[in-house]
Amino acid sequence: MTTTKTLRSFVLMVFFCTSCGPKSPESSKAVSLALEVTDSIQVDYLGEMRLQDYDPGSDQYLLVSDLFQNYLEVGADGKVIQDKTLAEDGLDNISTAMGLSYLDGKVIVLTPDQGYVKFEDGNRMDNVKVPYPYSTFVFYPKLGFHEIDGKAIYPNLWPESMQMGFDNPEFYLQLYRRPIMQIQDLTSKDTLGIMSLPPSSPLSDGRIHGIPIPIVTQRGKDWLLGMWLEPRFYVYREEAGKFEYLKTAEFDVPNWAGYSPVEPAQAGTFFDQMQTFTAATVEDLLVMGDYVLAVYRKGVSPERYAAFDRKKEEDRIEIHKINPYYVAVFSKDYELIQADLKLPAGVHGPTVVNNNGELMASKNPSLSELEDEGLILYKMKLVEKEE
Repeated sequence: MTTTKTLRSFVLMVFFCTSCGPKSPESSKAVSLALEVTDSIQVDYLGEMRLQDYDPGSDQYLLVSDLFQNYLEVGADGKVIQDKTLAEDGLDNISTAMGLSYLDGKVIVLTPDQGYVKFEDGNRMDNVKVPYPYSTFVFYPKLGFHEIDGKAIYPNLWPESMQMGFDNPEFYLQLYRRPIMQIQDLTSKDTLGIMSLPPSSPLSDGRIHGIPIPIVTQRGKDWLLGMWLEPRFYVYREEAGKFEYLKTAEFDVPNWAGYSPVEPAQAGTFFDQMQTFTAATVEDLLVMGDYVLAVYRKGVSPERYAAFDRKKEEDRIEIHKINPYYVAVFSKDYELIQADLKLPAGVHGPTVVNNNGELMASKNPSLSELEDEGLILYKMKLVEKEE
């Protein structure tokens, strides 16, 4: 069911002018953009879940629990089409879900030991095996799995045969040197690493930058790669099966609470700093018509973070409240138009773009101060206006 209850109190209208950034070559007129909450969907479900993905073929939304062990498939009318719990025993045999997404109408799950397992209508189907023993040491907020022309493209998982250790500098340096993604021929099972970071990337400077989490979005022949902890993304172009680095899209973010890289000899100390603040993150890359959206949070600086006691639930909630989501808008040529377009307070990440070109986000009941009750998906539009 669609609800407009308290919608007026929730409308976010943020204007910005392209005179602050590149102007369109077609016109010298200043253009402003507005991000508006236009409507919402109330999901027919009692309980807390968050939006994870969207399937354009079925016009359905994928919602998940915090640890990915439960998921809902929800129609555009808010009706629950599938309510699934992934079980360790029986036919599912999913010990841990490391990430979920949609793939051509199926739900696909990354597992620690079976590769990528597909579910359709709540039933386990086939799986795409990774043709070597691998280690999964991070959860993937966005799974980044694609299938195109008999080939699968997914994050380049760490082989068990390679040394791993959080105090071992070579472990980190290999993470940055190895191709970030892998392509597998689903017939021959041959694999090839793709999308290596360019030499100009700060992650290629020989220092320790922690563990990057790849965020990958396809836009036609272009593939966009974000690395979670830095305010930029890398663009690769696919030509004749090869993925060539094209450019880096940068954006300056005021009050970005970034990490400090350390020298290899201090690799074991890198994560000590992460106990003193909340690091800024780029959490998604989305395509909305001719625009590319980078969804990010600025983090919480050590100075602000020190005022809270993380042992107290109310303080943990407050830390989340002061770390909202923002959007940076890029042109079709990956030129920054404007950063710091703030999303409404009290919403979860990730966000998705649906068939109507609407940016969708789910309500976080722990943070929301809105009167809407239940599980709510909010619809937002990016609107152009000539000044």
